[in-house]
Amino acid sequence: MAASQARVRELEALLADLERENAEMAAEAESRGQQEAAVASPAPDPLAEQRAAESARAEARRRALARQARREVEIRELERELRGAEQRLLAEQQVTHEALQEDVLQTTLPAVSTPPPVRPGDLIDSTDPGLTLPRFVSGRPVSYPPAAQRFQRTGTVQVEALVDEKGRVAEARVRESSTPGLGFEDAALRQVRTRRYEPGTKNGVPVRVWIVVRVNFTL
Repeated sequence: MAASQARVRELEALLADLERENAEMAAEAESRGQQEAAVASPAPDPLAEQRAAESARAEARRRALARQARREVEIRELERELRGAEQRLLAEQQVTHEALQEDVLQTTLPAVSTPPPVRPGDLIDSTDPGLTLPRFVSGRPVSYPPAAQRFQRTGTVQVEALVDEKGRVAEARVRESSTPGLGFEDAALRQVRTRRYEPGTKNGVPVRVWIVVRVNFTL
């Protein structure tokens, strides 16, 4: 683009010089015609003197017009070349502007990524806003631990259960027990593993999800 700008400036300068020289040549030709008419050989006949002066002026005008015509051709050629150079410069500037805009967009706009589609059995976090949590359907009654029953103790166990895409408890693990050491934990795990659920879904697709089940032991 720098080369095109330099060529445009060069052509503009040449065109200005030619136009100035053309004007100077026209003025010079007019002056020279007058001078040649003034110094024309004197003629004994006033009519002959007038004819000689007119002939000198006509010749000077003819030469001036010829030079001016050549200059005008040069000016037209320079103008045509200047227009072409300006068009090339505008095209280069447009390409540069579009490239800069694209760079700015690429560096400022965040990448928009499409989330992968949900497949049956995908493990989804329980806090996912698009998740519908599993719904309890059935399960065996809680079996009270004999040791806890003998000591007349109660308790609560929180169990983490992985409910699969078919609504079964695929895994279970104790998260917290209020009264450890009396068998509440094992009894809670056995009860939770018998449970059946309507599976959790995301976008209508059945998925796996960890949930927390609270098992209460009361007498």
